[in-house]
Amino acid sequence: MSVDPLKTLENLLISSKNAKDHENTFMKMLEMVHMNEDLSPLFRHVTPFIKTNSNKIKKLIFEYLVDCSSKQRSFSLLSYGKLVEESKRPDPITRGLAIKTFSKLFDWKSQEEFTKVLNLGLVDKSAYVRRISLVGVLRLYKLGFGKLNSKILSMIENSVFEKDPLVSITAVCVLQEISLQMKSISLIKKKIIFSLLQRINSFPQCGQCIILEIISKYAPSDESETILILNSCEKFFAVPNAAIVLAVSKIFINCAYDLPKLKQQIFFRLEQPLLTLFLTSTNQLQYTILQHINLLCKQNKEIYQDKYKNFYLCHNEPVYNQKIKLSILSTISNKKNFQEILSMLILYPLRSTLTKAIRKQAIETIGSIFLKLPIFPKILITNLLEYIETEIPYLIESSMIIIQDLLRLHPAIFSQQISVLIPQISPYIKTAKCKKSFIWILGEYGEKIPQSPYILEKYIEEFVNENDENVKLELLTSVAKNFFKRPPEFQSIFGKLLNYGTRENSEPDVLDRSLFYYRLIKTDIKIAESIIIQPKKKTFNESNRQTISSFSDTVNTQLIESLIFEFNTLSVDYWKLFQELPTPTLRDLRLEYEQDYDSDSSDDYEEVFFDNNDENEIKSNKILQKQNFENNNHYMNNNTKKTSIRNNENNNNNDDDDGGGGDDDDDNDNKKKYNNNSQPPPLLNPEKMITPKEFQNNWNNDQMTISFDLNLKDSCEIEQIEKCLGNKNIHVIASGIVSHSIKIFCYGNRYSSNIFAFAELVITNHKLSATIKSNNPPFLNLFYELLQRALINKY
Repeated sequence: MSVDPLKTLENLLISSKNAKDHENTFMKMLEMVHMNEDLSPLFRHVTPFIKTNSNKIKKLIFEYLVDCSSKQRSFSLLSYGKLVEESKRPDPITRGLAIKTFSKLFDWKSQEEFTKVLNLGLVDKSAYVRRISLVGVLRLYKLGFGKLNSKILSMIENSVFEKDPLVSITAVCVLQEISLQMKSISLIKKKIIFSLLQRINSFPQCGQCIILEIISKYAPSDESETILILNSCEKFFAVPNAAIVLAVSKIFINCAYDLPKLKQQIFFRLEQPLLTLFLTSTNQLQYTILQHINLLCKQNKEIYQDKYKNFYLCHNEPVYNQKIKLSILSTISNKKNFQEILSMLILYPLRSTLTKAIRKQAIETIGSIFLKLPIFPKILITNLLEYIETEIPYLIESSMIIIQDLLRLHPAIFSQQISVLIPQISPYIKTAKCKKSFIWILGEYGEKIPQSPYILEKYIEEFVNENDENVKLELLTSVAKNFFKRPPEFQSIFGKLLNYGTRENSEPDVLDRSLFYYRLIKTDIKIAESIIIQPKKKTFNESNRQTISSFSDTVNTQLIESLIFEFNTLSVDYWKLFQELPTPTLRDLRLEYEQDYDSDSSDDYEEVFFDNNDENEIKSNKILQKQNFENNNHYMNNNTKKTSIRNNENNNNNDDDDGGGGDDDDDNDNKKKYNNNSQPPPLLNPEKMITPKEFQNNWNNDQMTISFDLNLKDSCEIEQIEKCLGNKNIHVIASGIVSHSIKIFCYGNRYSSNIFAFAELVITNHKLSATIKSNNPPFLNLFYELLQRALINKY
């Protein structure tokens, strides 16, 4: 006969006589709570023990109260009075625990009581209680129970100047969060900045990072203030903490623009701390530091020029670090160090231990150095031809692109060796970028390459099937140039190419250029030759050569100038501006609801996260594609063997045919309904309906797409799947059996918005294939997770 664990715990609570027994009993209860056991029936036996003098037991009891309240809101209402009493106890630990527990339990009904408790806690004589109260204020604000009154805000601001570092930094963090919504609140004040700066040594390192970040946003009023801040922060360069060093570096960079005379000196001051940090960090942290060093080098090309050896590639480092190192080497190369850098770089493309991407980038880096510096380029041509002779396709393609760039700058360096190799490497040219470079060389030096007509003729035959417009444009120009250089051989193929280019289905630019060449030649052949054929430099004069950094189409100076002011942020890691960073994650989407609504139960929220490590069961492939829905048009009608249309006739009459736009008033009414009931809304709208025509119009649009497959363990019926999807508020608009396969078309509407996601499910022989479309990337990912979760839980 099994023993009821609840009854056993109840007997232990009743029979326990001393604090040690009580502690053991509550420890057992907490273990069961962590295993998702429901111990709420013991609530009335537990609450009398709150008055115990043992803080250890109190903490266990408070954890139990939080768990019970998450399952049933009435328990929290019964706990408020006892927590208010505990918050007035003499022991500061007890007061702090009570306020912390209260902040986890309270809702709008207890707002007044909780506010009173916080008012007392903020002026408590114990630093621990004041710190807990500050966190409670933030929770009160985050859950949106009205605006904070001026009295509480004043107490928080005063807490910033407290002697206790933990209270002070907690107040700073709370004000930071509040200032995101309340623009009248600001930490960027001279009094606050210099107060924190004077006491910064007393704060823990995490607090120092926060303070340094705030200081970096402060604009000093004069030069003396700027120098004072720099002198006060310089000592933190010696701290072996990446977050602190990067935060201080950001302050120095911002101050450098306030002190133009010292700007160069300030940038050089950043060299050694960042380099030391890079050499002593893990691979993952090295990536972030390298990105920041790379940004500094591009902003100020004179730094790190004597420390280039630290950026040579290591055999055991990850590829993502090697890529940035090559970029840095290209940037910091100069007349003094380029020979040593090149002697190392030349070896990388032939090193089989390196990846394909790194070997290709090494060639690009070599080329960029030669383009940047006044170096005799024939040395490079020799090395590039060596890479071409390896007959490795990606080395050949990378080398051809660099050769094109060199010939653009120095036409006179074209050699007989290149003309001999051109026909041999023609079969290895596959990528569009390399094709463009290869065709350009054939156009510029066609008279020196005997087989150029035959090579170009092959490209002309593939002209119609070529997908890249730039390749077509380059081919037109190349053949036009050769037409004037070798008229007998190119007359017929040039006419054939113009015929292809002037067809109605040609791209606009291709059509324009084809017509331009045709009309130009037809008007005056000599004028056409003078326009299309440009004279080349006859010799390479190193003394007269103008030094350039790179071609104009490869440099984004505006991005670099903007990123320097976003130092020590994710923008540098992603190499994108703040507004271009990836969209919020699913967890961020979920927080939108948690901030606006207070849940009565954790089960009220739709769970969108799940773990599934079976790669054979889930294969996700996120792609951008345009799928043709026309093959399924017959399915959207009544021609399937078994069809069920899920739509509301009344809603259809009221909705406009706007591609699933719907009516915003319905969404507002739904949100009001949830607000009035104090219930959280679902992630998907349970009532939003669209017509089959709207579904089809949206499906045909060019949208982001996610596809995934599932292996189903059991056979399933259409009704079962529809019910499973309906439980997640995923609406089925059509379903049926087509060619022995189950097809289901469904959609979801994000609650209180006009954002939709559309899905097609095809089930054949215990295998489900799903395709999801939406023009909103965050909601596409959210719907993808919900749909997978619904299907995995069931099948």
